[in-house]
Amino acid sequence: MQKFRIRYECIVFRAELLCISLIVKWFKENEATFSQYVICSDSLSSLFSLLTIKRKERLVMETLVILRILKDNHMDIFFTHIKGHCGIPGNERAEFLAKDSLNMPFNINFGIPKCHWKRPSHQKLLRRWEEEYASSSKASHTKQFFPTVKYRLERNSFFFCSFKVTEFLTGHCNFGEYLKRFHRQTSDCSAREIQSVEHIIFRCLHV
Repeated sequence: MQKFRIRYECIVFRAELLCISLIVKWFKENEATFSQYVICSDSLSSLFSLLTIKRKERLVMETLVILRILKDNHMDIFFTHIKGHCGIPGNERAEFLAKDSLNMPFNINFGIPKCHWKRPSHQKLLRRWEEEYASSSKASHTKQFFPTVKYRLERNSFFFCSFKVTEFLTGHCNFGEYLKRFHRQTSDCSAREIQSVEHIIFRCLHV
């Protein structure tokens, strides 16, 4: 029996995929007694990744290559999915050993996935964006609708931007208040009130 300890940054999918990869490597490097074996896994994502030809994951490609070599050497490896945490002895034993390996030092060189770096980088960019947005003297009109960047991003699922919506959000539109800056017309509406975005939305009777 072998136990390995990988870094905390590795996601569960890659850990499960690594297990499958190590198993097929063991079959390749050791003389097998039988010509057919079944690998049971509770990770559907790992099993499906082996069926996806376009998958570019290095471990997937390496595993598929080894499986082809084993196939050429008259050894068939089959995969089946089992439910996790439902009392299957072999699976429960694997879960116990996985938790027990947390007390071990790192003993396998396994690259940190890109997604680990993407998340902190994304958060850092958002913080910088938030600081610049808050400290800027510009976009005062837009801040009435979206006081913070976070407030805006939280509404991505139901907010759809368009040319007209952008005009309203920025105040750069064909309204008197904006056109007066360029001496195109007066800022008053026909109701003798400044023709601003707020006026158009909430009070104007001529729209």
